[in-house]
Amino acid sequence: MELNHQVRQWSVVVGLALGAIVANAQDGFTVSPYQESLVKPGMSKSEVQQVIGRPSRDASYGVAPGSTWVYGITGRVNDGIAENNDTVFEVDFGSDGRVISAKERVLPSLDHGSSTGF
Repeated sequence: MELNHQVRQWSVVVGLALGAIVANAQDGFTVSPYQESLVKPGMSKSEVQQVIGRPSRDASYGVAPGSTWVYGITGRVNDGIAENNDTVFEVDFGSDGRVISAKERVLPSLDHGSSTGF
């Protein structure tokens, strides 16, 4: 009987953890490399949100024509070693609310001038 109770407790813990991961992914806080590839120039904010979810942050920069949506990145591996979490995926919108660029960017603390995208 005690074993059955422990199994149920662990099942609840694992279920809650997996639920949090799925909820985070569905909310769009993080994106996979595949999801990044779905974002194309000319897409509307609504279309971007439909394919990769809502961003973890919606930023506005003084000289930019529109806002920038920022996402964390999941599943990034380099030579079998998981890369750090200091890289983000940014989607830049023009004044018309359509994608003008999308790229990965290393956050300033580790930025060595590298970014990829279109």
